[in-house]
Amino acid sequence: MARGQRKLSGLLGLSAGEKLERDVFAGIDARSILDAGLTWALVQTTAWTLDGVTALAWSHESRSDTSALNDTVGLFQVLSRIPFGDSSDITQRFTYYPDFNATSAYRSELELTAEAAMNAHLALKIGYLLRVLEHAGTGIQEDRQQHDGVSRAALEGRDRSAGTIESASFGQIAIANPATRSDRSSVFSNDSASRHRASSSHFDDAMIRLPRMTIASLEKRMDGRFTHLDRRTNRRFDAIDARFDAVDARLDATDGRMRVGFESIHAKLDSLFRDLDDKYRHVDNVLNNYENRLKDLEADHSTSP
Repeated sequence: MARGQRKLSGLLGLSAGEKLERDVFAGIDARSILDAGLTWALVQTTAWTLDGVTALAWSHESRSDTSALNDTVGLFQVLSRIPFGDSSDITQRFTYYPDFNATSAYRSELELTAEAAMNAHLALKIGYLLRVLEHAGTGIQEDRQQHDGVSRAALEGRDRSAGTIESASFGQIAIANPATRSDRSSVFSNDSASRHRASSSHFDDAMIRLPRMTIASLEKRMDGRFTHLDRRTNRRFDAIDARFDAVDARLDATDGRMRVGFESIHAKLDSLFRDLDDKYRHVDNVLNNYENRLKDLEADHSTSP
Protein backbone atom coordinates (compact mmCIF):
# COMPACT_ATOMS: atom_id res chain seq x y z
CA MET A 1 0.00 0.00 0.00
CA ALA A 2 1.30 3.44 -0.98
CA ARG A 3 -0.17 6.74 0.22
CA GLY A 4 0.79 10.39 -0.19
CA GLN A 5 -0.45 13.19 2.05
CA ARG A 6 -0.27 16.97 2.10
CA LYS A 7 -1.39 19.03 5.07
CA LEU A 8 -3.64 22.01 4.46
CA SER A 9 -4.03 22.99 8.12
CA GLY A 10 -3.61 21.55 11.58
CA LEU A 11 -6.83 19.56 11.13
CA LEU A 12 -7.31 19.00 7.39
CA GLY A 13 -5.14 17.51 4.67
CA LEU A 14 -5.22 15.96 1.19
CA SER A 15 -4.59 12.25 0.66
CA ALA A 16 -4.22 9.85 -2.30
CA GLY A 17 -3.31 6.19 -2.19
CA GLU A 18 -3.13 2.89 -4.04
CA LYS A 19 -3.72 -0.51 -2.37
CA LEU A 20 -2.96 -3.87 -4.02
CA GLU A 21 -4.25 -7.23 -2.70
CA ARG A 22 -4.33 -10.89 -3.72
CA ASP A 23 -6.76 -13.46 -2.30
CA VAL A 24 -6.35 -16.83 -3.99
CA PHE A 25 -8.63 -18.63 -1.51
CA ALA A 26 -11.52 -16.34 -2.39
CA GLY A 27 -10.84 -16.65 -6.12
CA ILE A 28 -9.40 -13.14 -6.53
CA ASP A 29 -6.19 -12.94 -8.53
CA ALA A 30 -5.72 -9.23 -7.93
CA ARG A 31 -7.59 -6.35 -6.33
CA SER A 32 -6.55 -2.71 -6.62
CA ILE A 33 -8.14 0.24 -4.84
CA LEU A 34 -7.25 3.77 -5.96
CA ASP A 35 -8.53 6.52 -3.64
CA ALA A 36 -8.33 10.28 -3.20
CA GLY A 37 -9.84 12.36 -0.42
CA LEU A 38 -9.24 14.17 2.85
CA THR A 39 -7.34 13.36 6.04
CA TRP A 40 -8.47 14.51 9.48
CA ALA A 41 -6.18 14.99 12.50
CA LEU A 42 -8.90 14.39 15.08
CA VAL A 43 -6.77 14.00 18.23
CA GLN A 44 -3.10 14.98 18.48
CA THR A 45 -1.63 14.50 21.96
CA THR A 46 1.53 12.91 23.31
CA ALA A 47 -0.47 10.07 24.89
CA TRP A 48 -2.82 9.34 21.97
CA THR A 49 -3.31 10.27 18.31
CA LEU A 50 -6.44 9.67 16.25
CA ASP A 51 -6.49 10.26 12.47
CA GLY A 52 -9.30 9.80 9.97
CA VAL A 53 -9.53 9.42 6.18
CA THR A 54 -12.60 10.05 4.01
CA ALA A 55 -12.16 9.43 0.30
CA LEU A 56 -13.73 8.28 -2.95
CA ALA A 57 -12.14 5.18 -4.47
CA TRP A 58 -12.19 3.02 -7.58
CA SER A 59 -12.04 -0.74 -6.92
CA HIS A 60 -10.96 -3.25 -9.57
CA GLU A 61 -11.10 -7.03 -9.02
CA SER A 62 -9.62 -9.59 -11.38
CA ARG A 63 -10.98 -13.06 -10.53
CA SER A 64 -9.70 -16.55 -11.17
CA ASP A 65 -12.61 -17.35 -13.51
CA THR A 66 -11.38 -14.54 -15.86
CA SER A 67 -14.22 -12.21 -14.81
CA ALA A 68 -13.61 -8.71 -13.52
CA LEU A 69 -15.46 -6.23 -11.30
CA ASN A 70 -15.11 -2.45 -11.40
CA ASP A 71 -16.95 -0.53 -8.68
CA THR A 72 -17.04 2.97 -7.28
CA VAL A 73 -16.60 2.69 -3.51
CA GLY A 74 -16.03 4.93 -0.53
CA LEU A 75 -13.24 4.86 1.99
CA PHE A 76 -13.78 5.68 5.67
CA GLN A 77 -10.85 4.96 7.95
CA VAL A 78 -10.01 5.66 11.58
CA LEU A 79 -6.44 5.09 12.78
CA SER A 80 -5.53 5.24 16.47
CA ARG A 81 -2.00 5.18 17.88
CA ILE A 82 -0.98 4.83 21.53
CA PRO A 83 2.78 5.23 22.14
CA PHE A 84 4.66 3.41 24.89
CA GLY A 85 7.86 5.35 25.39
CA ASP A 86 10.00 6.52 22.50
CA SER A 87 10.50 3.15 20.79
CA SER A 88 7.17 1.26 20.87
CA ASP A 89 3.48 1.83 20.17
CA ILE A 90 0.14 0.09 19.60
CA THR A 91 -2.08 0.97 16.63
CA GLN A 92 -5.74 0.20 15.94
CA ARG A 93 -7.24 0.66 12.47
CA PHE A 94 -10.81 0.31 11.20
CA THR A 95 -11.53 0.74 7.49
CA TYR A 96 -14.95 0.63 5.83
CA TYR A 97 -15.51 0.39 2.05
CA PRO A 98 -19.17 0.94 1.07
CA ASP A 99 -20.11 -0.02 -2.50
CA PHE A 100 -22.02 2.79 -4.22
CA ASN A 101 -23.26 0.48 -7.00
CA ALA A 102 -24.97 -1.92 -4.55
CA THR A 103 -26.12 -0.63 -1.18
CA SER A 104 -26.00 -4.11 0.41
CA ALA A 105 -22.35 -4.61 -0.53
CA TYR A 106 -19.49 -3.48 1.67
CA ARG A 107 -16.04 -4.48 2.91
CA SER A 108 -14.56 -3.75 6.33
CA GLU A 109 -11.18 -4.33 7.95
CA LEU A 110 -10.11 -4.28 11.60
CA GLU A 111 -6.38 -4.36 12.38
CA LEU A 112 -4.52 -4.39 15.71
CA THR A 113 -0.72 -4.11 15.70
CA ALA A 114 2.10 -3.69 18.21
CA GLU A 115 5.49 -2.35 17.20
CA ALA A 116 8.81 -2.07 19.06
CA ALA A 117 12.08 -0.63 17.78
CA MET A 118 15.13 -2.90 17.81
CA ASN A 119 17.59 -0.15 16.86
CA ALA A 120 17.61 3.12 14.94
CA HIS A 121 16.71 1.43 11.62
CA LEU A 122 14.87 -1.81 12.45
CA ALA A 123 11.65 -2.56 14.33
CA LEU A 124 9.62 -5.67 15.17
CA LYS A 125 5.91 -5.53 14.32
CA ILE A 126 3.22 -8.12 15.09
CA GLY A 127 -0.50 -7.79 14.54
CA TYR A 128 -3.89 -9.32 13.74
CA LEU A 129 -6.15 -8.42 10.80
CA LEU A 130 -9.87 -9.29 10.52
CA ARG A 131 -11.52 -8.72 7.13
CA VAL A 132 -15.26 -9.06 6.34
CA LEU A 133 -16.61 -8.89 2.76
CA GLU A 134 -20.30 -8.74 1.78
CA HIS A 135 -20.85 -8.73 -1.99
CA ALA A 136 -24.13 -8.57 -3.97
CA GLY A 137 -24.09 -10.00 -7.48
CA THR A 138 -26.25 -8.92 -10.43
CA GLY A 139 -29.78 -10.25 -9.93
CA ILE A 140 -28.65 -12.76 -7.27
CA GLN A 141 -28.10 -12.00 -3.63
CA GLU A 142 -24.82 -13.64 -2.65
CA ASP A 143 -24.06 -14.04 1.02
CA ARG A 144 -20.29 -14.43 1.18
CA GLN A 145 -18.07 -13.57 4.09
CA GLN A 146 -14.33 -13.84 4.38
CA HIS A 147 -12.40 -13.73 7.62
CA ASP A 148 -8.66 -13.31 7.25
CA GLY A 149 -6.48 -13.99 10.26
CA VAL A 150 -3.25 -12.23 9.54
CA SER A 151 -0.22 -12.49 11.81
CA ARG A 152 2.67 -10.25 10.94
CA ALA A 153 6.30 -10.35 12.04
CA ALA A 154 8.00 -7.50 10.26
CA LEU A 155 11.46 -5.85 10.16
CA GLU A 156 10.69 -2.40 9.10
CA GLY A 157 12.46 0.91 9.08
CA ARG A 158 11.44 3.56 11.54
CA ASP A 159 11.26 5.92 8.56
CA ARG A 160 7.60 5.77 7.48
CA SER A 161 8.47 6.79 3.92
CA ALA A 162 10.48 3.59 3.49
CA GLY A 163 7.38 1.47 4.01
CA THR A 164 7.22 -1.81 5.85
CA ILE A 165 8.39 -5.34 5.33
CA GLU A 166 5.64 -7.82 6.27
CA SER A 167 5.49 -11.58 6.62
CA ALA A 168 1.81 -12.51 6.62
CA SER A 169 -0.11 -15.76 7.00
CA PHE A 170 -3.57 -15.75 5.45
CA GLY A 171 -6.49 -18.01 6.32
CA GLN A 172 -9.90 -17.55 4.73
CA ILE A 173 -13.40 -19.07 4.78
CA ALA A 174 -15.73 -18.55 1.80
CA ILE A 175 -19.47 -19.28 2.29
CA ALA A 176 -21.88 -19.15 -0.66
CA ASN A 177 -25.58 -19.96 -0.80
CA PRO A 178 -26.87 -22.74 -3.12
CA ALA A 179 -28.00 -20.21 -5.75
CA THR A 180 -24.41 -19.16 -6.44
CA ARG A 181 -22.61 -22.51 -6.22
CA SER A 182 -22.71 -22.99 -9.99
CA ASP A 183 -20.85 -19.72 -10.51
CA ARG A 184 -18.26 -20.39 -7.80
CA SER A 185 -17.68 -23.99 -8.91
CA SER A 186 -15.52 -22.77 -11.79
CA VAL A 187 -13.06 -21.47 -9.20
CA PHE A 188 -13.10 -24.35 -6.71
CA SER A 189 -13.99 -27.23 -9.08
CA ASN A 190 -11.89 -30.38 -9.59
CA ASP A 191 -9.52 -30.09 -12.57
CA SER A 192 -10.83 -33.01 -14.67
CA ALA A 193 -9.69 -33.90 -18.16
CA SER A 194 -13.19 -33.42 -19.64
CA ARG A 195 -13.38 -29.81 -18.35
CA HIS A 196 -17.13 -30.20 -17.52
CA ARG A 197 -18.73 -27.92 -14.95
CA ALA A 198 -18.41 -29.42 -11.47
CA SER A 199 -21.54 -30.59 -9.71
CA SER A 200 -22.80 -29.34 -6.36
CA SER A 201 -21.25 -32.31 -4.57
CA HIS A 202 -17.90 -31.61 -6.21
CA PHE A 203 -18.17 -28.04 -5.02
CA ASP A 204 -18.87 -29.22 -1.48
CA ASP A 205 -15.85 -31.56 -1.65
CA ALA A 206 -13.67 -28.70 -2.85
CA MET A 207 -14.92 -26.49 -0.04
CA ILE A 208 -14.09 -29.22 2.48
CA ARG A 209 -10.58 -29.57 1.05
CA LEU A 210 -10.07 -25.79 1.13
CA PRO A 211 -7.10 -25.10 3.41
CA ARG A 212 -8.14 -23.23 6.51
CA MET A 213 -6.07 -21.32 8.97
CA THR A 214 -5.85 -22.83 12.45
CA ILE A 215 -3.98 -21.80 15.57
CA ALA A 216 -1.56 -24.71 15.12
CA SER A 217 -0.80 -23.87 11.48
CA LEU A 218 -0.47 -20.18 12.34
CA GLU A 219 1.94 -21.04 15.17
CA LYS A 220 3.89 -23.32 12.83
CA ARG A 221 4.19 -20.58 10.21
CA MET A 222 5.22 -18.02 12.79
CA ASP A 223 7.81 -20.41 14.23
CA GLY A 224 9.15 -20.99 10.74
CA ARG A 225 9.39 -17.27 10.09
CA PHE A 226 11.17 -16.61 13.38
CA THR A 227 13.48 -19.62 12.82
CA HIS A 228 14.44 -18.28 9.40
CA LEU A 229 15.01 -14.82 10.88
CA ASP A 230 17.05 -16.32 13.72
CA ARG A 231 19.24 -18.21 11.24
CA ARG A 232 19.86 -15.10 9.18
CA THR A 233 20.67 -13.12 12.31
CA ASN A 234 23.01 -15.87 13.54
CA ARG A 235 24.82 -15.93 10.19
CA ARG A 236 25.33 -12.18 10.35
CA PHE A 237 26.56 -12.32 13.93
CA ASP A 238 28.88 -15.22 13.00
CA ALA A 239 30.35 -13.08 10.21
CA ILE A 240 30.79 -10.18 12.65
CA ASP A 241 32.43 -12.53 15.19
CA ALA A 242 34.79 -13.78 12.50
CA ARG A 243 35.77 -10.21 11.66
CA PHE A 244 36.35 -9.44 15.34
CA ASP A 245 38.48 -12.60 15.64
CA ALA A 246 40.58 -11.45 12.68
CA VAL A 247 41.00 -8.02 14.28
CA ASP A 248 41.99 -9.71 17.58
CA ALA A 249 44.56 -11.83 15.75
CA ARG A 250 46.03 -8.74 14.10
CA LEU A 251 46.15 -6.93 17.44
CA ASP A 252 47.82 -9.95 19.05
CA ALA A 253 50.44 -10.03 16.29
CA THR A 254 51.02 -6.28 16.66
CA ASP A 255 51.27 -6.67 20.43
CA GLY A 256 53.84 -9.45 20.00
CA ARG A 257 55.94 -7.32 17.68
CA MET A 258 55.69 -4.34 20.02
CA ARG A 259 56.63 -6.52 22.99
CA VAL A 260 59.73 -7.79 21.17
CA GLY A 261 60.66 -4.22 20.23
CA PHE A 262 60.21 -2.94 23.78
CA GLU A 263 62.29 -5.82 25.15
CA SER A 264 65.07 -5.01 22.68
CA ILE A 265 64.98 -1.33 23.65
CA HIS A 266 65.01 -2.31 27.34
CA ALA A 267 68.06 -4.51 26.80
CA LYS A 268 69.86 -1.72 24.96
CA LEU A 269 69.06 0.79 27.70
CA ASP A 270 70.30 -1.66 30.35
CA SER A 271 73.56 -2.13 28.44
CA LEU A 272 73.98 1.62 28.05
CA PHE A 273 73.34 2.24 31.75
CA ARG A 274 75.87 -0.46 32.69
CA ASP A 275 78.51 1.14 30.45
CA LEU A 276 77.83 4.54 31.96
CA ASP A 277 78.03 3.08 35.45
CA ASP A 278 81.40 1.45 34.68
CA LYS A 279 82.76 4.69 33.26
CA TYR A 280 81.49 6.60 36.29
CA ARG A 281 83.26 4.21 38.63
CA HIS A 282 86.50 4.48 36.62
CA VAL A 283 86.44 8.29 36.67
CA ASP A 284 85.60 8.23 40.39
CA ASN A 285 88.60 5.97 41.10
CA VAL A 286 90.90 8.24 39.09
CA LEU A 287 89.69 11.32 40.95
CA ASN A 288 90.15 9.54 44.29
CA ASN A 289 93.76 8.65 43.38
CA TYR A 290 94.56 12.24 42.42
CA GLU A 291 92.98 13.48 45.61
CA ASN A 292 95.07 11.06 47.69
CA ARG A 293 98.27 12.12 45.95
CA LEU A 294 97.50 15.78 46.56
CA LYS A 295 96.94 15.06 50.24
CA ASP A 296 100.26 13.20 50.43
CA LEU A 297 102.09 16.11 48.79
CA GLU A 298 100.53 18.59 51.18
CA ALA A 299 101.57 16.42 54.14
CA ASP A 300 105.19 16.16 52.89
CA HIS A 301 105.40 19.89 52.33
CA SER A 302 104.13 20.71 55.80
CA THR A 303 106.70 18.44 57.54
CA SER A 304 109.80 19.61 55.58
CA PRO A 305 112.01 22.50 57.22
